[in-house]
Amino acid sequence: MTGQELLQYNIDLNMQGVATDPDWIALKIQEGVLYEQWGKMLSEVKECLEACFGDDCDLHIKILEERSRTVTKYNWINYPYQETTIAWDVVFCPILHFKEFTITNTARHTHIIRDLYVSIDITFDFVTKKFKLENISGTRMTATSDEIDSGYLQSHLGSSYSIDHFSSFPYHHSTDKCIWKSFCLGNGEILDLLVELQNNFDCDIFQLLLFHIQTMVKWESTEGNPFIAMNRVAARRSLIPVDYNTCVRYYENMLKPAMQAWEPKKEVKIVYDETSGSFLIADDNQLEEFVKFSNNISDYNNICNVTGSVACVKDSSNNTCSFSTATSSRSVRVTTDHLNNKLVFRKQLVPFVIHRQDSNTENLQFFLHPQIKNYVKSKLQQDLTEKIFRYSAIEACY
Repeated sequence: MTGQELLQYNIDLNMQGVATDPDWIALKIQEGVLYEQWGKMLSEVKECLEACFGDDCDLHIKILEERSRTVTKYNWINYPYQETTIAWDVVFCPILHFKEFTITNTARHTHIIRDLYVSIDITFDFVTKKFKLENISGTRMTATSDEIDSGYLQSHLGSSYSIDHFSSFPYHHSTDKCIWKSFCLGNGEILDLLVELQNNFDCDIFQLLLFHIQTMVKWESTEGNPFIAMNRVAARRSLIPVDYNTCVRYYENMLKPAMQAWEPKKEVKIVYDETSGSFLIADDNQLEEFVKFSNNISDYNNICNVTGSVACVKDSSNNTCSFSTATSSRSVRVTTDHLNNKLVFRKQLVPFVIHRQDSNTENLQFFLHPQIKNYVKSKLQQDLTEKIFRYSAIEACY
């Protein structure tokens, strides 16, 4: 079979779920297509997967090529003879699904990852008669525009969502039309477990490996030089400047009328600065909330005819960017390749989805543009200074 024919054959087999069907496995062993050792091995793997992941797991067969195999058989009088059959050079792949989770690191940066799938390659060496767990790879089937733009799959996964960057893994090495990248495992317990499993496959050790993978995908090791650090995902976001007149109009036309109607009244924190000997308006979260005339971000969209430039959001590294650039569905690097990516999982084709970050903005945590906040703060500071001066003058008269 050609590479494309083999790819389609793999897809068809996994759509039928044959790797989890003991009768099908037994039939292929009987036909001589699979080595008999696969029977017990796959039964144990399936049991471990279901114990750890329940319905969030699958088992794929990945046929790399067909080759001739000579086997010894015996006729009805027990006389041996040689027969040439077709054998598969095959890999079985446990597939783990992580629907949605938060990855973190020592700096307490966080990032939400959706629909990460992890695959483990299990092969059989017919010379040594031993199984090998050779590769742990991953793919994403839901991603944001920011993740696609930066090529972020997971911090320790090779980057890129483009099939053009997948030439080292031809289609006929895959079980579906999606992009699988190898994890950088570093030097640690996962590698030790892989070596131990190669020497002697044990269900308990394999289950321990699965638990370590669950921990691995949720942790970014900054000491281990990530392929792409999570705080670079939003690196293309920007803070759109606003002009002075926009700051003035916002304060005079939007905030001051709102301040008069607030019930109960909002307050800012006043602190004493020993260096200057002055009372100052504190620049804290209380001020961030004070400068908003509304808690609904959609009310800010058309202020001064600059859509989105007044409202801002902060990324996981606390960098401020304009709401318009943070939620825009940039698709510069999104091609039909991405949308054609499909993963076979539990007898269904899972399509690639672009997660729209602006799909629900009503409850989004947002902030006012720093230039506007600083202008409002300066006006509040001016009022505070004038009141302190008047109070001091009155006190001096008495």
